[in-house]
Amino acid sequence: MEPENNMYGAYIDLAKYDPLTTVLPGTSPGTDLWSQINTAGSTYNTPTDPVEDKLIEMEKKMNALDLKYSLLKLKMLGIQGIFTQEEISNVRKMLMSEDEASRTLADSIIENA
Repeated sequence: MEPENNMYGAYIDLAKYDPLTTVLPGTSPGTDLWSQINTAGSTYNTPTDPVEDKLIEMEKKMNALDLKYSLLKLKMLGIQGIFTQEEISNVRKMLMSEDEASRTLADSIIENA
């Protein structure tokens, strides 16, 4: 019976070779490709700075407050009769949009009303 791997780590029987399940032997621990990937990947998974986390959290809160302020201002403009219900609905959709340009345009519409 022929061995599956030779001393250089090359696979001999290509009919049995499955790259998803076959692990070729490395020369020493930590030199095979998978351990290098895991070692390199662990540097990117380090926890972030707590100050940076607080800044991100504050930015999210400020964005939420800005959205709430814009929606309240839009509601007041609707009560004053400056915008129709259809216009309010359209501007509200623009404010809730993922598109930065739509949100900026909606803010400018509200500010200029």
